[in-house]
Amino acid sequence: MHCVICRGQKIRRLFFKQHYWICACRECDHHFVEIRPSPNHVELVYADAYFSGGGAGYPDYLCEREILIRQGKRYADLLSKYTEPGSILDIGAAAGFLLKGFIEAGWTGLGIEPNSSMAAHGQRELGLKIINTPLEAFSSKDKYRLITMVQVIAHFYNLRQALHNATTMLEPGGLVLVETWNKDSWIARLAKSNWHEYNPPSVLHFFSRRNLIILMSQFGLEPLAMGRPRKWISARHLKSVLAYNATSSSVPSLLAASISRLLPDRSMVPYPALDLFWALFRKPHHA
Repeated sequence: MHCVICRGQKIRRLFFKQHYWICACRECDHHFVEIRPSPNHVELVYADAYFSGGGAGYPDYLCEREILIRQGKRYADLLSKYTEPGSILDIGAAAGFLLKGFIEAGWTGLGIEPNSSMAAHGQRELGLKIINTPLEAFSSKDKYRLITMVQVIAHFYNLRQALHNATTMLEPGGLVLVETWNKDSWIARLAKSNWHEYNPPSVLHFFSRRNLIILMSQFGLEPLAMGRPRKWISARHLKSVLAYNATSSSVPSLLAASISRLLPDRSMVPYPALDLFWALFRKPHHA
């Protein structure tokens, strides 16, 4: 076993969570799950139940439609400071809601999504082109101005293969947008093993800003900007997450019960994003 970022072999086990060891590299402090994913890892973890069964996934992903379309538009507005709209490849597109937001803001392109039901919904209901495949198995001769990985990079079962495939499809001067959780945030440090993102086997990697920059540089990408996103989630999703963590960690079940009584399922709740960040990377023009 070695670290996927620095290739170091000095690995220590931190704690046992949901039948898996969470490990840390002694050299660069990257955190990851000790797991050897099976060939059908994606099909098992991201089956339909992930998008509708609650627990570690979503109680009803399709109800997040308007929230995610608006999120796509917000990111498109953010990126307007760095590039003009062009072609986009959205990784882990699910039903295409985020991609739809970008398209409404002037971008054109497609998504890839390993869950066939989600991909079919985006094609049928939104008229989007979404290819049913994980990034690790996808390649194209087309070049994209923007590749988005919003809440995706921590899930790749073969991280280096995924990033290799992505960067070969990025045009010179093109951008990669990543949104992921920050293991070095004070919330994660305070919660320790009870941090909500320590959630194997769907989440396999836990990044810091520093280690994400190191990893992306190994694929020829230069950091351009970073920040915290403005993020909203549905109250129903929030309740599901709290209920799940109340049974799998020390999160008080009383908190979950109180929020369940106070918030209607369809209401939108702002997420403070204290343990979340976005990062924008650029492929050099000479690459």
